[in-house]
Amino acid sequence: MEVEAGTPHSNEAPMPKIRIRFAPPEDLRFKETFFLVEATGCEQHFLWSEWHKRVKWEEQGMGCTGQIGTLDRRPVMLTFFWARINGKLVGFWDSTSQVVDHKMIEKWLAENCTPPKCDNGTRSAQCDAMNFHHCIHAIQEANKAGLSLATA
Repeated sequence: MEVEAGTPHSNEAPMPKIRIRFAPPEDLRFKETFFLVEATGCEQHFLWSEWHKRVKWEEQGMGCTGQIGTLDRRPVMLTFFWARINGKLVGFWDSTSQVVDHKMIEKWLAENCTPPKCDNGTRSAQCDAMNFHHCIHAIQEANKAGLSLATA
């Protein structure tokens, strides 16, 4: 999905139109994601600083930002970054727009990024930054059991 971004201020020349590319179906990281963590950039850095000496943490290059919908004629935007932690791909996401619709985000994540269930299939493999230990625990349990994404 492509989105045009940039609006002029009333007394300035128009801003150039910027194209933002957001293509979850083509980006295999969305389908390979083992666990989702809602975290701002600052929270991601804090998590990395707390955990990178205790686990194998490999950043996975550039993330992406894109529009998932519209609320009150304003875009609802998500930003994603990934890290491979002890061999499992973890997706970090944040809503980076002026408006946020959590139901819309939940629906979009369910349709485009479906990590396996954890805790013996009793809950979704998602958490916020404060509960990141759930992500680490799920990775440890999957690795101990020898589970891949397909069997987790």
